[in-house]
Amino acid sequence: MPNRLDPAIEIIKAKADEAFNKNDFVVALSLYTFISNNDPGNGIYHLNRSLTNLRLQRWSDAAKDATKALELCEAKVHKAKAHFRRCQARRELYDISGANEDLEAFLFNGGAPKTASVEAQKLKATPRSANETVLEDITDVANLLFNTLDLADNNPDALYEIRPSSGKGLGAFAVKRLQRGDLILTETPMVPVDDPTPYNVVTGFKQLSPKNLARCLLLHNAHPEISLFEGIYNTNAFAQAGVVLDASRFNHSCSPNARYTYHEPSKQERIIALTDIAEGEEIYVSYLQGRNVYATPRSKRRQTLSSRYGFCCQCTACDDANFEESDCRRQEIGMIWESLPMMIDGRKMLMSVVRAITLMREDGYLGDADDFAVDAAAVCAGYSDWKSCEYWAKFAYENRAAEFGADHPHAERSRQTLDKPQSRENHPQAGLFPRRIFRDIRLPREM
Repeated sequence: MPNRLDPAIEIIKAKADEAFNKNDFVVALSLYTFISNNDPGNGIYHLNRSLTNLRLQRWSDAAKDATKALELCEAKVHKAKAHFRRCQARRELYDISGANEDLEAFLFNGGAPKTASVEAQKLKATPRSANETVLEDITDVANLLFNTLDLADNNPDALYEIRPSSGKGLGAFAVKRLQRGDLILTETPMVPVDDPTPYNVVTGFKQLSPKNLARCLLLHNAHPEISLFEGIYNTNAFAQAGVVLDASRFNHSCSPNARYTYHEPSKQERIIALTDIAEGEEIYVSYLQGRNVYATPRSKRRQTLSSRYGFCCQCTACDDANFEESDCRRQEIGMIWESLPMMIDGRKMLMSVVRAITLMREDGYLGDADDFAVDAAAVCAGYSDWKSCEYWAKFAYENRAAEFGADHPHAERSRQTLDKPQSRENHPQAGLFPRRIFRDIRLPREM
């Protein structure tokens, strides 16, 4: 929980005031609510919430906040404000007796007589019982904030929707059938930080609009032991991109059906389908990358996920009924990867590549086969087997184009290798060894 010395509190308060002054009361309420929850002993925040709730016609909440402010505030000027705001709320709730008591207390604490006179006239004109046209104050603040902040900018043409996911908070779900290679999301980072020092992280959040700051504060913070903005950043930031709001709502799986990647030319985060995804199915990405996920046992993955993100993974690869077989496959993949640079025999190396990719697919891991295919193409180039080199280079390119986008630098580099396999720029070891042919070593056709 952030303390009063955390610079985030003052920044959030300033953004809340800015939103209120622009009549963006839902955003202001979100921000005032956040800081009042994190600094519950400060009555000023309850005063702010009370006035904001009045503007939103949330009369019961306005009265409750004013009452809380009266408990916490000692200065007469603050007590006067709290009594006046509770008076207004009680009038709208047809509690005329209570409203009159608050009006007297407002004057007793130094409230302006002219202001009290105007309010007294309103009280006289207010009927003593509610009628059917009164707005019911039944909206839950959490639902109000989620519906207006977290979903407000959703694209109606989006391929996914953000909604509650059982046991995981929010998640992203396909709104139509998706195919491998479909671009699910492109999103500009909300808090881009090239050098994530504490100062730069705070500055990044400080530059947000009140609404975007309110939306970021709805994100999970797995690091309450450090400053607020650093905690949110460290929990949700993507490598290279920083905090990307919608992308942060995609949950983790060690056998994901989608992947995220940063597209440097456009400065955008992308999420791309790794396989076909049914309408209504949850879309998962892996928060761990490369060999940290596909060549690492459950215990180590869970340890990393717990320390970084604050949860214990329960995905299909981590399920108690399946993890031992999965661990065997992933550990073998890891051993193959580590042994490849030391292999002298080209045939043995290519057979090991086939084995590794086969294990990845058997384990339900549908990305990163290009890691191995690139090495296989290099081996074939070294032995001047250009047909086999083309096979593996094409496999690497097609997988990178599907998983990153054809315009991604990873895919473009593979395209160059496929177009000019004999170039020493693409394969420095091309033609260095006696010619050998490996055309009998291929992946199973279903891959």
